[in-house]
Amino acid sequence: LCTMEAGQRELILSVFERIKLSTAKQVELILHLKDICLRDSITLQSAFQQLSLDALLNDPDPDKGKKEKELRSRIFKARFPELSEARQERQAIVSGLKIDPCIHLDLPEFFESRQVTIAFKADSIQSFRSALDALSRLKSQPGLDRLFSG
Repeated sequence: LCTMEAGQRELILSVFERIKLSTAKQVELILHLKDICLRDSITLQSAFQQLSLDALLNDPDPDKGKKEKELRSRIFKARFPELSEARQERQAIVSGLKIDPCIHLDLPEFFESRQVTIAFKADSIQSFRSALDALSRLKSQPGLDRLFSG
């Protein structure tokens, strides 16, 4: 914040006044916004306008958690458009699979590997067998191979 011009600093501080963020999230927000401005050769005020951040922050909805999530999401998408698009595509693939609620897929967040961790919980031999059956059904779903390709 110290290296920013007064107007930019006030703009950022107005965000922090309206939405309480941890120090790590504040730093993330500042760095992403600075990167967007440098990459696109725009001012911080222009970035706020392009991302409709004022409208979001001035929304009368009192759910600050929802606002924080949306704020971070918009800035992340603007900073990393290709990564965001790839995540959306992957989420569409996962959503298209008919995964039993007892099965959990853990996918690498930043696509650093193709390895997928599959987990399930069982509290009885019956729930264990049921989870294995659900896993067996999952292997024959047509969209599953798309998680491991590309």
